[in-house]
Amino acid sequence: MWFLFVYHSPGENLFYMRWITPLSFAASVLCFFMPFIKAGCTDRELGKLSGIELITELKSTTDKTFPPSNNENIAGGTIHVIERNYFALVAIMLAIGGFILFFLLKEQKDMLLSIIGLAGLMCLLLMRIQMDNSSSKFFSGMNCAIMLNYTYGYWFTTILFASIGTIHMNAFIQSQKVTDEILTDQS
Repeated sequence: MWFLFVYHSPGENLFYMRWITPLSFAASVLCFFMPFIKAGCTDRELGKLSGIELITELKSTTDKTFPPSNNENIAGGTIHVIERNYFALVAIMLAIGGFILFFLLKEQKDMLLSIIGLAGLMCLLLMRIQMDNSSSKFFSGMNCAIMLNYTYGYWFTTILFASIGTIHMNAFIQSQKVTDEILTDQS
């Protein structure tokens, strides 16, 4: 699939400029509905979280809820609350914003879309670091080694943001080279 991302001259009407970029942003948003993280102990699965569950504050009464940050006792049961992950929230907002801006901007959009793609990638990487660091705090009382596995929703979103960022960075650099060549030819 990488052959679709080859850059051509700026004057050509590119396939990725018309279809791949907005589809990538839309697919990034849809990937947030897929499982992002699977927590497990050495011999059992503790639970799964989708990207949307990381964005919204999730409350559950089951014991399999993945990482309980606040526990409230209500009528003999325990409600586990998973706090909102703001890095995931910013990442989905960047995907939605990139999708909208792709259609609103007519000129000079490569640099902005590149920044959006790379910022989304950074948000997902920071989300991963934050989840890895907080999982030891959440599961400190357990007698087994907790492992967080990042599943296909996380990886698809990461690859899509990285692709969008690098494609548009390359397109911006190439358009600047062409602009510099035109300016030097005119002078």
